[in-house]
Amino acid sequence: LAGICLALLGHSMAEANSKERAATTISGLGQKAFLLMAGQQYEKAIPLLQEAISKAEGAQDHGQAVRLRNNLGSCYFALLNLPEATRQYQMALAGARQQKFGDLETAAAYSMASLHLSSGQHRQAQEMLSQYPLDGST
Repeated sequence: LAGICLALLGHSMAEANSKERAATTISGLGQKAFLLMAGQQYEKAIPLLQEAISKAEGAQDHGQAVRLRNNLGSCYFALLNLPEATRQYQMALAGARQQKFGDLETAAAYSMASLHLSSGQHRQAQEMLSQYPLDGST
């Protein structure tokens, strides 16, 4: 009986360690941050996104880095830190352009346009949106 209990305890501990490792992976960090964002806990999501971006860049996972950076910009936007939101969106847009990720480029451009609109910068928003028509003709 003691052997069975020890085996079950060992299995439970291994499972807990496995879950903890998964939470530190790029996608695990991103998923946790996304859930925090959905709950409007942007301050808690920011360090997770920053860590995930660092890991994605280290792993040369450019698509994931762009997605995460766009989400990071959205956190700063929601917290009304518009200069940092702008910086993150610009970095996401540049990364997507450099890697030729058209869908991610469009997403970053629309995020940037939203920021421009909320700041009353209608001309800049219009210029951004005119580069990325919804009909996919870019």
